Amino acid sequence: MLKKLFCGIFGSGNTGNSVKTLRKPHRNAPIEEWRNFVNQAGWRQVAQIRSKFIPCAFGEEGKRDKQICDAMWERLFRIEQPVLDYDFLRSNADKIIFVGQHASNDCIKHDVRFSYAGEVKFVVEKGGKLRGFALAEDLILAGVTCCGAYPDGALKWTAEQGFHLLSREDSRRVEEVLPELTAMMEAVDVPSLRDIFMWMLAVPDGQIGDPYECYSLRREDRFSYVEFDDPVIVVCKL
Repeated sequence: MLKKLFCGIFGSGNTGNSVKTLRKPHRNAPIEEWRNFVNQAGWRQVAQIRSKFIPCAFGEEGKRDKQICDAMWERLFRIEQPVLDYDFLRSNADKIIFVGQHASNDCIKHDVRFSYAGEVKFVVEKGGKLRGFALAEDLILAGVTCCGAYPDGALKWTAEQGFHLLSREDSRRVEEVLPELTAMMEAVDVPSLRDIFMWMLAVPDGQIGDPYECYSLRREDRFSYVEFDDPVIVVCKL
């Protein structure tokens, strides 16, 4: 069964991962060229460019630079789902729960609930695409954003992507397995929770406006909060 699965993955052209290093456009290249670049390049390359990009503040050049910055931010706020290579899948088969290719979040939750046996696992489509990390039978971490957003934007984005913010109980489980989870995230080269000490929690039904509750690893009671103009990292689940 396992051999048949790997043959299928290998036969689908999955012989390498999906991380790309591309030639950076010239500063004055058309904005569409920049958008195509940031959508195709690996997140590390985009993050490095963004960290050194100093936008012009005025005039038409300033407007254009803002468009470039916005494109990079949108790329870095995406949950990474690389296609894992054959060698990784084969050598880590005991740490993976395989799900159907292009499976819906509900189907993935069903498969994980059926297969989970207590250990943190990668959740991977049969085509090799990473879909998340199973931390419990009812908790599949999708990932963490590489950059922050204001709370209203974070709520809007998670809803649009079909993800959910973590509850306090979810966050306690994340903390329990944090060293192992961080190592697994780094093994597949997605943004990890290393050096992330606070994230926004799911908003109770009916809440409108700030303050927004956060889970803080730096506080003994694990409680913190942000207001509407405080950037926050998003950790989300399926």
